[in-house]
Amino acid sequence: MITQDEVDLLKDLPILHTLCLCFKEFHYNELRFKGISAFRQLQVLEITCNVRLKPITFEPSVMGRLKVLKIHCSNNVSSLKCSGLKELPKLKEVSLSGSYGDKIKNDLKSLLDELPNEMKPVLKLD
Repeated sequence: MITQDEVDLLKDLPILHTLCLCFKEFHYNELRFKGISAFRQLQVLEITCNVRLKPITFEPSVMGRLKVLKIHCSNNVSSLKCSGLKELPKLKEVSLSGSYGDKIKNDLKSLLDELPNEMKPVLKLD
């Protein structure tokens, strides 16, 4: 199990370029990236999650250099939600892989479609 406090401890590492989070349990079933200039050098974020993780939230002014977001679902994830992708101005690619339901794929497509064309990342489905 990982807690939000443990994720928050990583946010100020000065040269963290890639972060891979793989967990069976996440405290409160929610993952929130927060803090002004948090994860300021991060360019690649990989998250492997199961059915218990519900929302992944990116708050304003976080991960200003993130280019690639990879989400890998295990155990037929059907209710994962992402929010705050508009807060990631450099995001170029979003990858969704593993076992996930159509609802997750469609929700993610809709979320990306809401972004302005100059910000719209490529969606890769596996």
